[in-house]
Order: sequence, then structure tokens, then C-alpha cells
Amino acid sequence: PASQKGILGAIAALDENVYACGSYGGTVRVYDAREPPRAPATRACKDKPMGGVTRLKFDAAGRLWSAHRKEPDSTASVRGFDLRTGKVLVRCARRNPTHQRLDFDVSADAATLVAGGGDGGVDAFD
Repeated sequence: PASQKGILGAIAALDENVYACGSYGGTVRVYDAREPPRAPATRACKDKPMGGVTRLKFDAAGRLWSAHRKEPDSTASVRGFDLRTGKVLVRCARRNPTHQRLDFDVSADAATLVAGGGDGGVDAFD
């Protein structure tokens, strides 16, 4: 993507046209394949500070979720973004933050998020 710099750590597709890219530099951008190839991102999702993006996922409600490695404030989190505004709706902190790529998933009804922790445990968020 032209408007995003750095190594991409994650990519997720909402449908055949809309996709999101996350970088190890901590940026999350949403793109529309119907736009010209060098067009800027359709939406920049922002929150500070954000560690490197290790996983992205769209849920059934159309929100974008991003997992981040250890951040400058020594936390690691999963964030839920509102695609209309690019703002954070939810920030779920993980136990024992690390730079590891830890997975997460969102329930089919988009009501519960589960995330792996650096200590081998699983955290659930409603």
C-alpha cells in the first residue's frame, strides 16, 4: 500500500474489495481495492501508543480488531476499531506482554473476544 510504510505484520479482508494492513511500526490502515492503485488509505485507525501489529481480523459486526506486541508503555493489547471513524472502541490489555505473535478470536456474535497471553493462559473479554 502506497500510504503505509514499514514491514506489514498482518493483513485481513472484509470482502473482495476492502482489506486492512497492519505494520510492525504500529500503523493500521484500511484500503478499498476499487480505488486507484496509488490512492491513500480509505481509513487510518489510530490510537497511541500502538506496538507492532501482529494480527488483524474483521468481526461479524464490521469492526476491525488488531493485536499488538509489547508497546512503549510495557503493555500489549487487542484493539477494536470503529471503521466509520477509525477510532478505538475497545482496548483489551493482555497479561505478561511480550513481543511474541499471540493469537485472538472473536465470537460469531461479536460479543466475546478471547486472546492468548504470554504466560500460556487465555483471557476472555465481553
